[in-house]
Amino acid sequence: MNQAPALEHAVQAAERVLPFERVVLVLQGGGALGAYQGGVYQAIAEANIPVTWVCGTSIGGINGALLAGNRPERRVERLREFWEAVTEPPIRLPNIPWFSELPWNDNDHTRYWTNRMSAFSTMFHGAPNFFTPRPFPPISSAAEHPDQVSYYDTTPLRATLGRLVDFDLINEKPLRFSVAATNVRTGAPVYFDNLKQTLTAAHVMASASLPPGFPPTEIDGEYYWDGGVVSNSPMQLVIDDRPRYTALVFQVDLWDANGEVPLDIPSANLRALEIHSASRLNVTLEQYRKTQNSATRWQNFSRTFRSPVRTTRTFSSSARRRASRSRPSCSSNTRRTATKRPARPLSSPEPPCRSTGRRAMTIPSARSPNPACSNCRTFRKRRASSTCIAAG
Repeated sequence: MNQAPALEHAVQAAERVLPFERVVLVLQGGGALGAYQGGVYQAIAEANIPVTWVCGTSIGGINGALLAGNRPERRVERLREFWEAVTEPPIRLPNIPWFSELPWNDNDHTRYWTNRMSAFSTMFHGAPNFFTPRPFPPISSAAEHPDQVSYYDTTPLRATLGRLVDFDLINEKPLRFSVAATNVRTGAPVYFDNLKQTLTAAHVMASASLPPGFPPTEIDGEYYWDGGVVSNSPMQLVIDDRPRYTALVFQVDLWDANGEVPLDIPSANLRALEIHSASRLNVTLEQYRKTQNSATRWQNFSRTFRSPVRTTRTFSSSARRRASRSRPSCSSNTRRTATKRPARPLSSPEPPCRSTGRRAMTIPSARSPNPACSNCRTFRKRRASSTCIAAG
């Protein structure tokens, strides 16, 4: 009687076999919207789909580190622990336990101002276990070091990553993990990959160093900002990865490129942020399709010419006539002929030339004999359509 639940549990624990070589999870940046990514991974895990590569930017890089830096059975737990830690609110009116039960709290207008109050509170007090405001940010004066140029200090995030992420496990490479950042000096996108280098908390923090709120992160003498400064989605890294393979790719879009025309300044700022942060997946895939189609056409073209290419020089009839007028008839012992035209039959051998003693042969031709050639004097009295070549 107890075998059915045990069997069901065993079936649920088995990994699903998919017709793909890899399963990739692409996590873009989006701040607090990154909490949705935790729910997406939970659904993937419950479907027993084994993820083999996590690629993230900004908050997506932090979520990716929580996945790659923990065993599969603890990943969802670590994601929930992180988001509960960074959203633990300070004491303020909207978070009093009985405030959410007030009758007017279900009104959309009330909810709007409640969210505004929460955002202002985070702006002035920071987020616990994530960042704290700087008392005197370098607005009108220069800072002593580049890592001080920001409104907030992200030292608490480093401690949180050290507590929830096992970087030794990441560098053992049971799961491929990549994070995107931006080189402050060159402005070029940079991808940190545990298959190519040893990753630390600094690489994850570099991917989440969004200016001017967060300071740049120094790695090997270079300073890096958030990867979203260049592209909010690391999908391009997945598409450009070599060698080619089949893959099932999950990308969590936190921003919508489509929206209404704003009618006030706050809405305009939000709309600009949505457009900037929205995934360029459609554009990227269209470029990939064009590249793939070009490669396929070239492969088909190459297969039609597998036989060795003939290097024999060919001439059209008009080109041969022009060439015959521009040089002597017997300037060479080898006559150039068209590759695709059958050679004209030679006539019977003639007596040797009186001048050189060499035997000559006649070949029907539209060219006239060359009077300067001693081999041709023997045939000067023959018809004008005959030309001789030295047969040796």
